[in-house]
Amino acid sequence: MVFRLDAGRGEYLLLKRAPHVFYGGIWQYVTGTVEPGEHTVATIMREVREETGLTPEALYRVPDVGCFYLAEDDAIHLVSVFAARVARDIPVRISGEHTGYDWQDRETAGTTLYWPFNRRMVNLVDDNLVQGELPDLWRIAL
Repeated sequence: MVFRLDAGRGEYLLLKRAPHVFYGGIWQYVTGTVEPGEHTVATIMREVREETGLTPEALYRVPDVGCFYLAEDDAIHLVSVFAARVARDIPVRISGEHTGYDWQDRETAGTTLYWPFNRRMVNLVDDNLVQGELPDLWRIAL
């Protein structure tokens, strides 16, 4: 989840998936998959750059895990969430996986994001990383 701070308020980068990709047309935050032999932090940095053109200035683990079932591979998938803070005035360059993007506050993102788990994670990040103290325990060294 990519976020930035604006006068003490969090803004979350939402991406609209292109019609030709899986779950086309929904709004979500950056997603991705670890490639064989790739470290998770490298995956996060790569996916954020590929999908948005941004480079995180701070990275945080979010202490929750989601899960979902895909009939295509008949498997239950676990999802870890990471929050990537970026600078305020850097332009976004979306990839061909998306047709649009928007910076939204917590309330707006809560009505735009498709998946309930994504909405819950925005609230968790906003409560703990934006409104609260930035927990050192959550921070990942870059």
